[in-house]
Amino acid sequence: MTDKVKAAAAPTAKQDSPARLVITLTVVALAAGVALAGAHVLTKDRIAAAKARKKLASIKKVLPRCTNNPVDDALKLPGVKGKTEVYRCRKKQPDGSNPVVAVAIQQSSAGNKHKPYSGVIRVMVGIDVKSGTVRSYKTQKGKSEVAVVIVKHSETPGLGSKALDYDFRKAFVGRDLKGEDKTSKGKLWLTKKDNPQLGFVDAISGATVTSRAVTEIVQKALTVFNNNRQAIINTVKTNKKPGPAKATGNPPAHPAPPQGVQP
Repeated sequence: MTDKVKAAAAPTAKQDSPARLVITLTVVALAAGVALAGAHVLTKDRIAAAKARKKLASIKKVLPRCTNNPVDDALKLPGVKGKTEVYRCRKKQPDGSNPVVAVAIQQSSAGNKHKPYSGVIRVMVGIDVKSGTVRSYKTQKGKSEVAVVIVKHSETPGLGSKALDYDFRKAFVGRDLKGEDKTSKGKLWLTKKDNPQLGFVDAISGATVTSRAVTEIVQKALTVFNNNRQAIINTVKTNKKPGPAKATGNPPAHPAPPQGVQP
């Protein structure tokens, strides 16, 4: 057999057309998209539930024992930037009243003058309504605690992460806000490193940036409280579901009786 005959007899490799490749890639992309969408649907509810549990836990940490549900009794009020949710804690009194005695307000480093070292810091702050000061309380084991909970942070482990420690947070106990940046005792909302005479927060060694950021966040929570104090105390929130829509216009003087029923 000659070379020409052999070449003619040899099968030729079938090459995919550009259209075939496009169709294949499209199918693969669609399958991947459907898989990702399915995974999102399956996990989004779990993620949302986990976030809600975490927030509820931080709310409970900064508030006393309440006779209401602070989440159901929350108000959306003007914050430092946009609306802020204020979680109100009520306590039943001997006279039968049920006043707001404390609030939990979460603020973040977004919009801070003093930025954190990394990412965003979120802090939940518990405030006593009568005194307008940051709360303190005793744990079940009798340990002193501060109603300032670091909900989220990305600070350096061993440095900025020490903002979670009681030794740093205890500086905020009993502090209030008068005006924009002072306490009622004349101290400034600053670290002692920034103002040794008037600052009251002991900056974390090696993490002054984090210390400044957290101090400003707690100050922001007190600002929200001060700006909305009367609304927090006096607003009565009703969680009634809307009833059926009422018909408009006058009803007929003599409605027609149902079929089969004599007038």
